Amino acid sequence: MRFHRAVYRFWLFCTSFCYPAREVPFQAGGEINHSEYHAQFLRPFSAEELLDIRRVADFCADMVGWVTDYQTITPRPVSAEQTAIFTAYCRSNAELAPDYALEIYRRLRIFHKQSHVRSFFWGAYDRAIAEKLPTTAQDREERLAKAILREVYGEHDTCHRCHAVGGLKLYGKTNWHWMRGEFNWTKLRGLLPGNLPPNKYEGGRLAQRACTPDGYARMMEEIFDARCASPQQMHAQAHAPGAGAWDAEGLYCAACVEVLLGERLWVWCDARQQRESDSVREDCCYGWGCRTQVHNIEHAEMLNHFCMPARDDSEDPESHRV
Repeated sequence: MRFHRAVYRFWLFCTSFCYPAREVPFQAGGEINHSEYHAQFLRPFSAEELLDIRRVADFCADMVGWVTDYQTITPRPVSAEQTAIFTAYCRSNAELAPDYALEIYRRLRIFHKQSHVRSFFWGAYDRAIAEKLPTTAQDREERLAKAILREVYGEHDTCHRCHAVGGLKLYGKTNWHWMRGEFNWTKLRGLLPGNLPPNKYEGGRLAQRACTPDGYARMMEEIFDARCASPQQMHAQAHAPGAGAWDAEGLYCAACVEVLLGERLWVWCDARQQRESDSVREDCCYGWGCRTQVHNIEHAEMLNHFCMPARDDSEDPESHRV
């Protein structure tokens, strides 16, 4: 109930001051102090209620940042610093209302409405909360961390593979779909071996398979399913450098998920194309190490490159095909 109430209040704040923007009384002889004007909306709430509203605002900002990261073309490293940059960027925009965050999550695409006021919430919140809790900023942050959520189940859960404490940031069969915010399709392509990442034909097919609302969950379920790969492929991935034991019921940190995808993503891609295609393509003798697949789209379409190299393309003088 506290969460729903805080969502409604934050939505009401956004509706009043964001879109459409309510006219702010003109102040002659100086700039309009938007933070002070907006703080008038927040002052009637108690300190506990303000902290709840702030948690909802943070949640919406994180959601916008998550979708922004999903959309990005350039692969990004998984780091707390990167997350902080995204959150700071999102907080500088006025388009953070709960209905907007929900809509972009469903569409997996950022679309910008006209912003009338920048930094429209956090400045007003800082003014209001400082009056209700005249303590240090650190004390207020500690109280904020306990707002709405009184108890968190699983906050000390560990990664099944590396045993690092990951808590709610771990991935498993109940939340594989959240991976798409951390492993966009460009990053997925980068985890393929050899020269497969710049293969535009296979990159497009990977995006079609994975980048759907339930694509990531289905992909991860099938990656753990031995029936999706031939015995030869399972043997190859089991003996790959750094290969480890994986359990479909386990929880994994982002770093270990990246290792898992590095081992098995190409196997899954090959298994999927064999199931989907009417005719199985002949394997290229250079496998994923083939250089021609990068610049010759016809060659990339005609032959299968999700296979281990039988010959070394870099040492073959006849491999410089056009």
